[in-house]
Amino acid sequence: MHTAQKARERFRARWLTAAALLCALLAAVIVVVEPSGQPAGAASDQSGGSQDPPATSAPPPPPSTQPPTPEPSAAPSEFRASLSGGWARLIWRLSGDATITKYQYRIRAVDAGGDYGDTWTDIPSSGASTAEYRFPFTGSGRHNVQLRAVNAGGSGDHAVASTGVPAVPSRLKAVMVRGGSVVLGWDDPGDDSIGNYQYRIRNISTGSAYGNWTDIGGSNASTTGHTLTVTGSGRRVVQLRARNGVGPGSPASASNGPPAQMSGFTTPGGTSDGAEGGIFELNAAAGSPKGTIVVNWSDPDDDSIVKYQYSFRAQSIRTRGYHRWVDLPGSGPSTTSHTFVLPTPEMYRVNLRAVNSAGAGRRLTVNLKPVWPALAAPSGLSASLSGNSVSLSWDNPFDGSVYKYQYRIKTVGAAAYSAWADVAGSNADTTSATISVTGSGRRVVQLRAQGRSLGRLSSPAIASTGPPTAPNPSKFSTSDGSVASGDYNELFAPSGSPKGSIVVNWVAPGDESILKYQYRFRAQSRSPSYSQWIDIPDSGPLTTTYTFAFPTPEMYRVRLRAVNSAGPGGVTTFNMRPVWPALAAPSGLSASLSGNSVSLSWNNPFDDSVHKYQYRIKTVGAANAYSSWADVVGSNAYTTSATISVTGSGRRVVQLRAHRRSLPPPSSPATASTGLPAQPSG
Repeated sequence: MHTAQKARERFRARWLTAAALLCALLAAVIVVVEPSGQPAGAASDQSGGSQDPPATSAPPPPPSTQPPTPEPSAAPSEFRASLSGGWARLIWRLSGDATITKYQYRIRAVDAGGDYGDTWTDIPSSGASTAEYRFPFTGSGRHNVQLRAVNAGGSGDHAVASTGVPAVPSRLKAVMVRGGSVVLGWDDPGDDSIGNYQYRIRNISTGSAYGNWTDIGGSNASTTGHTLTVTGSGRRVVQLRARNGVGPGSPASASNGPPAQMSGFTTPGGTSDGAEGGIFELNAAAGSPKGTIVVNWSDPDDDSIVKYQYSFRAQSIRTRGYHRWVDLPGSGPSTTSHTFVLPTPEMYRVNLRAVNSAGAGRRLTVNLKPVWPALAAPSGLSASLSGNSVSLSWDNPFDGSVYKYQYRIKTVGAAAYSAWADVAGSNADTTSATISVTGSGRRVVQLRAQGRSLGRLSSPAIASTGPPTAPNPSKFSTSDGSVASGDYNELFAPSGSPKGSIVVNWVAPGDESILKYQYRFRAQSRSPSYSQWIDIPDSGPLTTTYTFAFPTPEMYRVRLRAVNSAGPGGVTTFNMRPVWPALAAPSGLSASLSGNSVSLSWNNPFDDSVHKYQYRIKTVGAANAYSSWADVVGSNAYTTSATISVTGSGRRVVQLRAHRRSLPPPSSPATASTGLPAQPSG
C-alpha cells in the first residue's frame, strides 16, 4: 500500500474515533423537554397531588488512563538481502522505535518473473531490537525481498532489497527530436528494488568517448522515459542502467540512427576486393571443413548494435531472390567473425548488415567461395564403337554437387584430343552418353564431372573402344641395357642388383587408355603352368619400369600385358635372369675307399637355392684326368652324403660342387682324397 493512502486511512480512523467519543458525551448531558414544559418521561398529576422529584443527568465518565494508539512504524532503513550456501540473510538498521512488536517479510524471484503473493511471513521472536534475520532458502537467481515493521497501530511501509543488481533495461530506444533533445524510452522491468536510473552518451559520428554516468533526477522503479538535452549534430549512442542497493546493473545501449555499413572484411584464406564494383570476393582457407568459410570484419566500435544479420543466394540461381534475413546466432556489438556453412559447392553472394534499436544499417555484399573436396573422377567408364557412334557408360557417383559432365576424344595414335565439350543435358544423375565420330580406328575418350560456379572439375576418367596393343618387345631393356634377341626376349639383371631381382624398362606406348599393367610367370625348370595374372602396383599409362623379384635362383619366363576399360591387350613374353650370389663350395668334404666304393660326406649348407650336387673323380698318379661331372643321384639342397662305384685299386681324389637349377654357374668345387698324400721325394 502506498504511503499517501496509508496516511489517509490513519486520519480517517482517528477522526471516526473522536466523533464517537463526542456523541457519547452529548448524550449524557442533554435533557429532552416535552411541550408541556415537563421533562420527557415525567408523570402528570391531574389531581394536583404531590409530584416526584425532578430527574438529574448522569455524571460524565472519568478520563481514560490508556496511552493513545501508536502510529505504524516507518519503513526499515539500510535494508540489504543476500543468498549464499542455501541461506537467505536480511540485514537492516535499528529504527529506535520501541513500539515495534515484530517484523514481516515476503520474497519473489525476479529473473523467473515470480510475484510476492499476498501473505507476509513473521520473523520469529522479532521486535524493536531486531536488525537481522537468517533463514534456509534454496532458490537460485536474483530475488527481491520486502520488509516491514508492525506495532499496535498496524504495519508500516515496506523497504525493498535485492540479492543482485538490476537487469539490463529492455527495449531501450533513443529518438532525436528538434530542439537538440534525445528522447529515451524503455520497458518497465517490474523491479521494485530499483532506486534510480543513470545514463551516459557519446557522439559516434565524431568518435568521441562516453561522458560520465549521470543520475536521471527523480527516477525510480516505475520510470520508463527521460529526455536529454544535447548540442551539435551527429548520431548519438546512449547507455542506460538501473541501480539498486547492491549497485548498478549492466547497461543497455540505443542510438538515434541505424549502424554504419560494415567494413574491413577478410578470411583466413586472404582478401580480394576488386571484383564487381567493390563487392568483396572472399576465399575459404585450404583445409577448412566442407562447405565452410570463416569471414572476419572490423569492429565498428558501436555499442548500440544488438545483432548482425545476413541473407544469401547461390550465384548460379540468379532468377531467385535472396534468402530472408537470418540473425547471426549470439551476435552483438563485439562480434567480428562468423563461420558460414553453405549447402552446395558453388559461389554464394551474401548480404551482411548490423542492426540496432533504430533499425538495420546499410548492407554490404560479399562473394563467398566455401571449401569443398575435389570431385571424384567418374568410375566404371566404358566405351564402345559402333558405326559412327561411340557409346559411353559410367557409374552413378550419387554426388549432388555434380552439375554436368564433359568429354574429349581422339583416335589412338593421333597427336591431340578434341576440345572439351559438354555432355548435352547431363546432370548429377547422368550415367551414359553417345558421341558422333567419323572415320575408323580405335578411340580413346576422357570424361570429367564439373561443379557449378566454383570451377570444380574432377580428374578425367579414360576409356577406349578396344583393348591396348601388346607391349613392343624391341623397346624393353634392363638397367644395364642387356637384351638378347630370339624367340623370346632374354633380359639379364646387372651385377650388384639385390638378390632375386631384375629391373625391366620399356618405352611408354602413348596410350592414355591403359589403366594398369599385369604379369604372370613360371620357372623355366618347372611345370609349364603360369601363375595367375598379377597387377603391377600403381601402374598406368605412364608406367615404364618395374622391378621383378623372384623367389628362387633360376631362369623365369614372364608374360606382360596392358589393360584398359575394354579389357587386356596382347601379351609379350620374356626370359628373365635375376641376380643371385654365387654358391659357396661344399664344406667339410671327406672321402673313404672301401672295396669298389668311395663314400663321400659333407656339411649341410642350409641353402635352399641348391638344386643338386655333382662330382668328378680320378686315380692318383694315373695319367688320366678327372672323369666328367656327374650328378649325385637324387641329391637336393639337404643331401650330405653319396657313394661312388669305382674299379681298380689306388688312392682316389674326388671333387664336389653344388648346382642351382637353370642359373649358372655352379659353386667352386671342394676336393677330398681317400688316403694320405705320398711322401715327398728327392
